[in-house]
Amino acid sequence: AQPDLGLSHYLLGRLLFERGAYDEAQAELGLAMSAHLPDGRFVDQALLLRGQAALLAGRSQEAQQFFFELRARAPSGAKRLEAEDMLDRAKRWDSLPP
Repeated sequence: AQPDLGLSHYLLGRLLFERGAYDEAQAELGLAMSAHLPDGRFVDQALLLRGQAALLAGRSQEAQQFFFELRARAPSGAKRLEAEDMLDRAKRWDSLPP
């Protein structure tokens, strides 16, 4: 009913991600980021989930871009370490056995 309400897209994106619908989750989370989210923590989590969704869908280059952006948003602390860890995983993803 309110397509500009980012929180509804965010919640739907999380649900889709949890159900393994990675492409759909990434699209909804992208809509959430384009709309208004309550604060930066939601943006950070949306970036993390978008990166993980891209990775699990087999698009490691795309995932790396989301993790780069997440790392840039977190100059230090636990969130930066998480972003760096996920970035490292994405860089190695294509070399893992199927």
